[in-house]
Amino acid sequence: MLVGGKGVQVKRERATEMLHEMLDNLDAGSRPLDLVDEVYVFGSYARGALQPGDLDVAVIHRTDTEFTEHVVGALMYGRDPMAGMKRALKGSKRGFQFQFNQNDRPPKAPSRSCCGSGATPAPQQRHGYRG
Repeated sequence: MLVGGKGVQVKRERATEMLHEMLDNLDAGSRPLDLVDEVYVFGSYARGALQPGDLDVAVIHRTDTEFTEHVVGALMYGRDPMAGMKRALKGSKRGFQFQFNQNDRPPKAPSRSCCGSGATPAPQQRHGYRG
């Protein structure tokens, strides 16, 4: 994982800890994480790299009126509309790369699971998210 933009890579064990912390945040289900239906890990970590460059996470989530209003307001003022969800997912940790609703149906992924095709199943399978 790139730490502080310095190109320092973190060992897989630390990346796994970060992933578990993110999943614990999801389990807490506070706003806006209560909108998250599925989480997929992909990239170098999912391929088994011992020192991944970052932790790539695809997030599939629902929207509601409150969330839509937040997104529109953020866009109107030139802010990142997903900053709140990113902060809620990762806490104060660095080294995550998120993709939000890039594909409503990840390939060959089981419904309402949190790991999909090419994902690392072990840490995530203990979590199921229901909308």
